[in-house]
Amino acid sequence: MSSSRTVRFLPSGVVVEAADGDNLLETALGAHAHVDAVCGGAGVCGRCVVFVREGEVECEDAAVRPDSPDPQARLACRCAVRGDVVVELPSRAAPDAAGPRPARPPSARLR
Repeated sequence: MSSSRTVRFLPSGVVVEAADGDNLLETALGAHAHVDAVCGGAGVCGRCVVFVREGEVECEDAAVRPDSPDPQARLACRCAVRGDVVVELPSRAAPDAAGPRPARPPSARLR
């Protein structure tokens, strides 16, 4: 039987319960926390960056962001909850930790 863990998302302060081993991205999306995951959690886009401020997560090697100035940056899709955790989400207004998004050509914009 899995142990229940508490995951708190900053800056909103939303707190949810997760089972030990639950995927961090799925936990965030289930809590309606905005995490940019354009590949749907397949681990190929590198955009679901979060900052694990407290607690224990188990991450694949690919989850660590060596290019980030913040050593707590992780790819949420490649991490599992292993204890009570505090996760900071990047500001939507801040530059994306994975780099700027390319502009859509005018023909691709919604009308």
